[in-house]
Amino acid sequence: MILQHHSKIDKIRWDRLVDSDQKALVFNKSYYLDAVCDNWYLYHDDLYSCGIVVCASTKLGIASVFPPFFHRSCDLVGDSSIFKVEDFESIILTNFKYGIFQTSQLFPFKKIQPKKDLVFQELREDIVLSNQAKRKIKNVEKLHKVELKFSINPEDLIALIFEVLPAKVGFFKTKSSHSIKKLIHQAGLMGDLYSIGGFIDGNLVGGLFALKYKGRMIYLKGVSKDEFLNEGMMYYLMNALIVEAKKENLVFDFGGSNIEGVKYFNTKFGSKDIIYNMYQWNNSPFWFKALMGLKNIIK
Repeated sequence: MILQHHSKIDKIRWDRLVDSDQKALVFNKSYYLDAVCDNWYLYHDDLYSCGIVVCASTKLGIASVFPPFFHRSCDLVGDSSIFKVEDFESIILTNFKYGIFQTSQLFPFKKIQPKKDLVFQELREDIVLSNQAKRKIKNVEKLHKVELKFSINPEDLIALIFEVLPAKVGFFKTKSSHSIKKLIHQAGLMGDLYSIGGFIDGNLVGGLFALKYKGRMIYLKGVSKDEFLNEGMMYYLMNALIVEAKKENLVFDFGGSNIEGVKYFNTKFGSKDIIYNMYQWNNSPFWFKALMGLKNIIK
């Protein structure tokens, strides 16, 4: 098996493998990776019967493995019998001096250490609303006549996201924020995009983007105008999105977050935590380790 930059691989064959593996999620599709990571690699065999993605970047001149925004995990896809974990470990340690590698699978690495367990939330059964969620939803219904529309113009919702979120989330002030726009556009072209918008008096006041792939609806990003947020608009929209997913017998995937506030919100719909894994290594020069340590202290 070899490690190749995505510009050199056969993306049609790779995507065909991802589509054929029922356990492989949309995070492994080439269009998704192209949108969120400029510098991803694929470790694969010649026949594209097995492979695993490695998301990379260059930090202070050091080649590194690092999870990009809006990407949860890199997973082994295809025939695992030809995959040798010791060879994979050797090649990523050789090519990348620093790494944070997130995956839903457990790998018995010898030199790379597990850093910690991460979680995302999903809902496989019916919605179980908390009392708080019920109050928020009823409050919106009491105060407003909200018209729900599905498959709305993505440009309208993107514009609302970038109108509201930059003041709250630093990521949306950076150049990297273009990745969410690119991902939404590409998902639309692939037929994987799902959207819902809430309109009051004909005006878009909030909405959510999600992806539909292999029996799963994955929440991507959403927003509510500030004046409707405290009233419960995000509860109202999320509930409506989950209801639509359940009509189609889809697993609802909240996209996941280890941020307590987001996790708290997700649990109000009856979601359950699903564990995935983070592995980390640091064989970089001393000065790089010192700078990364200083960066963590400043945070």
